[in-house]
Amino acid sequence: MSLALMRIFFEEPNSKIDNRDACVHCGHKEVRITCVFDDLPQELVLDATAPTSLAAEGLLNADGDLQVVKVIDCGLAKPKTQVFAVANHPMNPAQGSLLLMKNSDLKNLADELGVPRDVSRSSNVDLRRGIREAGKFAPVHTEVPLDKEVPTTGWIGWCRQSVPTAL
Repeated sequence: MSLALMRIFFEEPNSKIDNRDACVHCGHKEVRITCVFDDLPQELVLDATAPTSLAAEGLLNADGDLQVVKVIDCGLAKPKTQVFAVANHPMNPAQGSLLLMKNSDLKNLADELGVPRDVSRSSNVDLRRGIREAGKFAPVHTEVPLDKEVPTTGWIGWCRQSVPTAL
């Protein structure tokens, strides 16, 4: 990967992608930049202050690595970016991804599945854990949106700390 692409991926100052940066030989204007990380933290915080792990949340790929892809729509005057983890992620056809559910939806689902009442209803991490233990969520190879519910400081902050500072 070129240094310029790494700077764009890690959102370094003065490193922006331009709407003219998409491939001129294909019909779409989407640019995808992927980084794979294998030296992962044992624990991180995704929701407020509740610690969890990337493995517990189903955010690792088949090799047990964190694979993050930035998809940039260069078909717009000002390119728009979406961020995903390519992962074997616990999904249910009826509910989708637990990671993207709000607390009220997690509480309702936990009650539907009979998750014990001693599982904290105020912690999304605990609710997701209880729901996964109740079953009905199978790992599916998919792209999990990270820019909607996962705070930027969660994934990009960790990524920035995990790469050489020579960028």
